Amino acid sequence: MHPRLSEIATYVDAQRSALLAAAQELPEAAWPTRPAADQWSVSDVCEHLHRVERGSARLIAIRATEARAAGHPAEVEEGSMMQCLDFASLTDRSRRIEAPSRVAPEGGWTRAAALAALAGSRSELHAAIAAADGLALQGVRHAHPRLGEIDLYQWLLFIGQHDGDEGEGATHHGVHLRKGLSSTGEDQAKSGPGATAAGGGPDPASRRPTISVTCDACRASCWPMNNSHWYRSISPSRGWA
Repeated sequence: MHPRLSEIATYVDAQRSALLAAAQELPEAAWPTRPAADQWSVSDVCEHLHRVERGSARLIAIRATEARAAGHPAEVEEGSMMQCLDFASLTDRSRRIEAPSRVAPEGGWTRAAALAALAGSRSELHAAIAAADGLALQGVRHAHPRLGEIDLYQWLLFIGQHDGDEGEGATHHGVHLRKGLSSTGEDQAKSGPGATAAGGGPDPASRRPTISVTCDACRASCWPMNNSHWYRSISPSRGWA
């Protein structure tokens, strides 16, 4: 694989691995449970990531195949493309928009179903990367609903950033899975299934051991073909913002 593409592919897979490692700290029975009707469970986050990744992978594969058939030139540069989305300010939390229905979770997935779906969309992404390998991907572009025309390196990098943790101030799924699980997991471990609260009755931590998340990043590209893209983000503490 070309070094530019290999670096991004490695990053994207590492981000997914880290996110899944964080999510699997939660007990299996808790994955499909929403704390409230307007808050996402861990399975919902995974379903959303699957839908975004699947749509993006298919777009990348189509554009790469078309470019190769048209005689698009080979990649001759080897400099890193890991900063190619820095201009997008994907961690900006000032704008809240609603996820289109095509990528919003329907809910109710088990952990097994969520993991199988993510494995499937990741396989599609790997196939798309293989289809794009060796092409000068800065010259293969597709209109993005928020960012305008971006190249296929940028589409690929976005998938990793959508999953992952970019440090302090980031608003991607990985950040909020980690933050939510750090408290939820502790409560679950202390209480266990069916535990009681100090004042009697079921412990809320065992009854609702799930988290809600913010997805400000995916407002940039939840669905690559949808030009009327809206996304309302979810806050870990306040539900719908």
